[in-house]
Amino acid sequence: MNLFLHVTGRRVDGYADGYHELESLFVFTETGDRITLEKSDHAELVLEGEFAADLKAAGGVGEGNLVFQALFMLAEKTGCSADVKITLQKNLPIASGIGGGSADAAATLLGLLALWGHAMPAEELQAVALGLGADVPACLHTTPLYVRGIGEHFTAAKLPKAYGILLVNPGASVSTPAIFGAYAKRPDGVFDTPIGENLALPTDHEGFLQYVSAETHNALQRPAEAECEVVKDVLAALGDLDTALYSRMSGSGATCFALFEDGKAAEKASATVKALHPAWWVWADTLRA
Repeated sequence: MNLFLHVTGRRVDGYADGYHELESLFVFTETGDRITLEKSDHAELVLEGEFAADLKAAGGVGEGNLVFQALFMLAEKTGCSADVKITLQKNLPIASGIGGGSADAAATLLGLLALWGHAMPAEELQAVALGLGADVPACLHTTPLYVRGIGEHFTAAKLPKAYGILLVNPGASVSTPAIFGAYAKRPDGVFDTPIGENLALPTDHEGFLQYVSAETHNALQRPAEAECEVVKDVLAALGDLDTALYSRMSGSGATCFALFEDGKAAEKASATVKALHPAWWVWADTLRA
């Protein structure tokens, strides 16, 4: 997921995809979806968990699933057998702006190499990951990253502490292409000023919070609010939490988050939001620093 997301331009020269250039701080929670890999006599994908039905309904079964694509792509690259049973316990909502699918694909790549006992140079693995999606290479890592370009350039970052985090989704799935399309139609047409290759994050708690809350933002938040008005309701609910350090939308939405001093504070806030909005998906966790 993204603690901030800036859009600094759009690829034009030499590129036909028209992707936007981004700068973002990627962070990772301690828990999420769960993937289990077992050698088998054929390739198989089993979907379980709270959001398995949603994933199936969206066509995320068989070759339509990024995890299954990772299996066949890596098997072809390494020459290893694709006869693997993959069980994906889908605990995170789909199309929710927190990178669950990309993280699942990255975890599958790493897990398959371990299952096969196969070593692959980091650069080759990154290339395979990029073939699956722009965010997948960064998700091969499990600690904060400053990400640039379409996701292919990144450097290690460091949080002052392991913050508690509360993720809230109102039960709405949004289309990333649609949000970027709405962003492209904004009246001012002005992109964010690039930070550059190096992100100088303050190392102290107060300085970090001041920087991310005052000097950064999510450039896709306003287009997402226009496309999915309930995002405003989620942000308002998070903003009403007394112990929240700051709140924002992640990625292209509709999931929003609030940071807390620690995981216990996030858990307590979780109970409050669940009581007020029982239909929303609410997930308390801790960030890896």
